[in-house]
Amino acid sequence: MVASLNVKAFLIASFISSSRCNISITENEELFCRSSTNDNTAIENEKINITNSSNTGSITYTTSHYGIDYSWPQHNYKVDENSKHTFGNDRQSTYNNYIKGCYKKYDKAACNDYEKNRIEMNNRQPQSVYNYTKELGFKKIKAPIKIFNKIQKFWNDNKDQLSIEEFGYGDAAVNTWANESSYIIHVENDTLIGGGFELRDEIWDAAEETIRNWTGHGKMRTVSCYGIRVYKDAAILTSHVDRLPLVSSAIINVDQDVDEPWPLEVIGHDGKVYNVTMEPGDMVLYESHSIIHGRPFALKGRYFANIFIHFAPSDDNDNGSIIPSYIIPNSPEDVHMRETGGYTTDAIDDNDLNILEKLYNEKENKYLLYQQSSINGYTPFHEAVRNSMEVRRDDISILKFLWKIGAGNVHLKTYNGETALDIARREVLLYNNENDRGHNNIVMQFLKDATFLGRYIPSFHKDVLKDKFMIEFERNYFSDNDDDDDSSDDDDSSDDDDSSDDDDNSDDDDSSDD
Repeated sequence: MVASLNVKAFLIASFISSSRCNISITENEELFCRSSTNDNTAIENEKINITNSSNTGSITYTTSHYGIDYSWPQHNYKVDENSKHTFGNDRQSTYNNYIKGCYKKYDKAACNDYEKNRIEMNNRQPQSVYNYTKELGFKKIKAPIKIFNKIQKFWNDNKDQLSIEEFGYGDAAVNTWANESSYIIHVENDTLIGGGFELRDEIWDAAEETIRNWTGHGKMRTVSCYGIRVYKDAAILTSHVDRLPLVSSAIINVDQDVDEPWPLEVIGHDGKVYNVTMEPGDMVLYESHSIIHGRPFALKGRYFANIFIHFAPSDDNDNGSIIPSYIIPNSPEDVHMRETGGYTTDAIDDNDLNILEKLYNEKENKYLLYQQSSINGYTPFHEAVRNSMEVRRDDISILKFLWKIGAGNVHLKTYNGETALDIARREVLLYNNENDRGHNNIVMQFLKDATFLGRYIPSFHKDVLKDKFMIEFERNYFSDNDDDDDSSDDDDSSDDDDSSDDDDNSDDDDSSDD
C-alpha cells in the first residue's frame, strides 16, 4: 500500500541489500513511501529521521523493504519475494499478467527473447561503461523555458494527431496490449503545425547545452530525439537500460492528466532505488546507458506525455580503438559486442567505411570482419546487404570492400539458412513499390554476379573461364578503386580471387539490439 507524507519531494530510495534510504527533496512535490503498513497516515515499525542539510536537503528513511527486483524483474527473471512486505500486493503476479499480455499479442518465444535481452543488458551494460557524472547518475531540473514553450505549443497544436506507436515483434517495453497504451507524435513531422527538423534541432541544441554542463562533455553528438510519446491509462514501462549509443539523455514531461503521480523508478550509481515524479516542464537528466529506469507501476489517469533526447560523446572512436570511448575495454559489453558483431554492425548502419578499414588494419580486431554473429549467424557481409536493402542505398562501397578483403562469402549461410543473395531477395519482397525496388538494383546485380562467379571452382580446365569472368567482374565493380584497395592483396586472409569460396575466415569464431 502507499503511505503519504507531506514533504516537498517524491523520491524513494534504498540500498539493494541494506536498510538505509536517502530521499532527496525538491520544491513543490510530495513524497510517497511504499510501506507494508495498513493505514494511510503512518509508517509502523520503521524509523524516519528527517534532516535539513543545507548541502543535500534530504530525508533519511530507514527501511529494508525496497530494493532491486522489488517492483519489477530487473537483474533477475522474478520479483524478489520480500517485495510483498513493501507493496502489500504480489508484484510477481503483476509481472506475470504483463508478460502474458505480450504472449497473447505476439508469441511466447518472441516475448521471452525480448525479456532475456533486457535482463542481460541490465546486468551487463552498467558495469561495462564509463559514467560521466560524479553523483547519482540522474538529476531533475526545469527544462529551458524557451524550448519547453515551443514543445508545449507544438503539443497543444497537434495533440489530436496522435498515432499508435509501432514496436518490433515481441517488444515488451510498454504494455501496448493494454488499451493501446502508447501513442506517438513526432516533432520532426513537417506536416504538423510547427513540426519539422528545425524544431527537432532546436530541442537538441537546448538539451545539449544542459547535458554538457551536467556531464562535463566538451562536445556531444546527437543520437535520437524521440517523441512526443504519449502513455495512456494502465501503461507500464518495463525497467531497462537504453541501448548504446544512447549515453547521456534527458526526459521532458510535456503534459499529463493523471489521478496520482506516475513515478520514474531509477537505480542510481549508488545502488539505491529512487522514484522521481515529474510535472510539465520538468526535465530529468540521466545516464541512460547505465541507469536502470522504468515506470513499473501502472499509470492511473488519461495520459502522460514525454519527449526523449539522447546524446553520445563526440569522440566515440577518437581514442585509437574500434571501441567507443564510453565502453570499458575487455568489459562484458566489449566482449558481447565482439561476439555478436555489434561494432561492425554499427559501422555498417552508419555507412562508415573508414571504421571497417581501420578494423582491417588492426591485427587484434581484424577477425571481426569475418566472423559470424553468435545471435543470428550474420557476417558483416550479410549485415551490409541487409542495410543496403533496408535503407535503399545505392552505395555498395562497403560490399565491395568486404568482397575485396575476402570477407564477402556469397555462399555462407546464416543460422536461418540464408545467403547474402537470399537476404537481398527477401528484403525486395518487403517493398511493394517498384520505385523502391529500383534503388537496390545495383546491390542485387552485384550479388548475382558475385554468386555466379563463385560457382566456378578453380580447376585445370576451368581456370580460363574463371579468369575471364573475374576480369569482367573487377572491371565492372572495381575499375574506379583507389590504390589503397590493393593493401588487401598481401594478406593471407584474402586469398586472391578464390576468397569467395573460402569459408575459413567466416567460420573461425562462432561468437554472438534489441
